[in-house]
Amino acid sequence: MHRLHPFDPDLHLKVCLAKHLEQSHHMECNICFESFKDTKYAFGIQENCNHCFCIQCLRLWRQKNEMVNYRSCPVCRTPSGDILKFPLWFTCSLSKKLMFACKKRTLALEKYYRYVAY
Repeated sequence: MHRLHPFDPDLHLKVCLAKHLEQSHHMECNICFESFKDTKYAFGIQENCNHCFCIQCLRLWRQKNEMVNYRSCPVCRTPSGDILKFPLWFTCSLSKKLMFACKKRTLALEKYYRYVAY
C-alpha cells in the first residue's frame, strides 16, 4: 500500500476509494443476504445504525406503515430518521455525519430554490 503524500490529493482519493470498494465487496444485506460484490445494488445507510442493508430492502421495510417501528433498524430497532442511498459502504461516524449533513443541506437548497423563476 502506498503512503499518502499530503500534497497529492489524487493519490489520496484513489487509495481511499479502493479501500472503501474492497470493504463494500465483503458486505451483505441483513434482510435478503445478497452480497454487494456480485450485484448492482446500492447500500441503504441509516443515520443512527451501522447495520448493512440494500436500499431496496430498507425502503420496503420502511413502507410497512402498520409497524410501530417502521423508521427503525430492522435488526436492532434503533430509531433512524433518515436513510442515504450510496454505492459504497462506510462505518466511520464522521464520514456518515458529513454525508447526511450534505444531503440535508442539498434538500434544503432544493426546497428554497424550487419556486425561483430563472
